[in-house]
Amino acid sequence: EDMKAREELSGSSTVLPVDLDDLSSIRPFVDSFLKLGLPLNYLVNNAGIMTPKEFRASKQGFETQFATNHLAHFLLTELLMPKLRETRRSGAEARTVILSSVGSALCKNVDMDRCIPPAPEAYNGTAEYGISKAMNLFHCRELQRRCATDGISCCAVHPGVIHTGLTREGNADSTVLYDSILFKWMHKDVPQGAATQVYCTLSDQVPSEIERGTCFWYNCGPQKAVGVAAPGVRDDLCGKVWVISESLVEKFR
Repeated sequence: EDMKAREELSGSSTVLPVDLDDLSSIRPFVDSFLKLGLPLNYLVNNAGIMTPKEFRASKQGFETQFATNHLAHFLLTELLMPKLRETRRSGAEARTVILSSVGSALCKNVDMDRCIPPAPEAYNGTAEYGISKAMNLFHCRELQRRCATDGISCCAVHPGVIHTGLTREGNADSTVLYDSILFKWMHKDVPQGAATQVYCTLSDQVPSEIERGTCFWYNCGPQKAVGVAAPGVRDDLCGKVWVISESLVEKFR
């Protein structure tokens, strides 16, 4: 009702509850969506949290950034993939958009056996945020490989530094960094921040950009990915991230 009061909206919407900090809530959400009998043209994995000052565990005991930013979205995408494939086979478009970040560049390398999942005693909020955003990009790249023959487009997006409540519980280092002159050029308001997601969701240029090797978008266009998850750095981790993530979510499928 508040949105309708502020904008001219038409059509109807259905809101379904899900808690990305609780893997046990993902399957009920997916089941509720499937019961609607609708196609799934666009899956946008948008939710995220950033740099809590202290270690906080998800409902299953995982570090909350890893759980919310990556693991829950991984499970959600896996459970909805049959519907995405069904939609694409019907002749309609199907795409998955994953919110990553240039924050993934904070992660120069990663010891998968030590850091995934993150341990409480080694917690560093900024580092874990960078790892979770690198996981998003690895996830996207492996999805591109696995979905290539299905005709499903998969994109990882950096929205920019957006003036939302994302940093409301962030540690001082990340808050100062994001407000600094180094990141000033990436500051955007909410509509500007949503623009690249909308581009990757709707632009007819995206499939050809993926064919040319793009996996990362910013400012409504292809950009060169950076950090450990960028193509050509640790390509072997695309598959390893998938296998580890799959094992961690298996009992919640």
